Amino acid sequence: MTEEPDRTPAVPGDGHAPAVPGDALGPALPGDARGAARPGDGRSGAAGPGDAHGRAAVPRDGRGLRASDADRERVAQELHRAAGEGRLTLDELQERLGSAYAARTYGELEPIVADLPGATAPTRPSPRYDPDGDDTKVLLGIWSGPARRGDWLVPRTQVAVAFMGGVVLDLRHARFAADEVTIQAYALMGGIEILVPEDLDIRVEGFGLMGGFDDGASGPGNGTGPRVRVTGFAFWGGVDVRRPHQP
Repeated sequence: MTEEPDRTPAVPGDGHAPAVPGDALGPALPGDARGAARPGDGRSGAAGPGDAHGRAAVPRDGRGLRASDADRERVAQELHRAAGEGRLTLDELQERLGSAYAARTYGELEPIVADLPGATAPTRPSPRYDPDGDDTKVLLGIWSGPARRGDWLVPRTQVAVAFMGGVVLDLRHARFAADEVTIQAYALMGGIEILVPEDLDIRVEGFGLMGGFDDGASGPGNGTGPRVRVTGFAFWGGVDVRRPHQP
């Protein structure tokens, strides 16, 4: 008896048909073990959120900026007021206080008081924040008087050198590349003047050697601005850091 040939259709991927995409014989599927890397994973390819230096990306609305101790205390006061009005139970108050004191950013503080009438989260300094700024810039005043005023972008590290000259850094209308920046000020037989607004958290850590390094402006400001560290030294010269109300 004559045996009839097998007319059963071949199943894709078996020995009779072309391999399906992504199997041992076919082309790789996007993002599988042999294909292009997914954005942000450990393989080569597009980087995930953050910059080239591994810093976390901060949304342009400022919600990812770091909150200060004063910000957390203001939220705690709002919670105590709400509890006194009967809007929160004792358990809810304790839970929210724990969340407030553990919060690191403005975005984490906002939902804690979002459902409480009249309560507002601390104001974040988003209009002055521009994460596209440079890491480091240098401003030299050698027998000259360069200045940065108005709407300019303060990098993460601003180096200012005055040698027999003067440098002015006016931060009152400036934008900032990060929520914490450093100004390295070096005055050698010259002077550097740094003007800071009331909202900035200023930390002056420089020193003078036969010169002066004024730290009268040091302080937390009003808690809504970025933090600025001023370091460096003055040798036969001076570094003057002052707020608008100071002479």
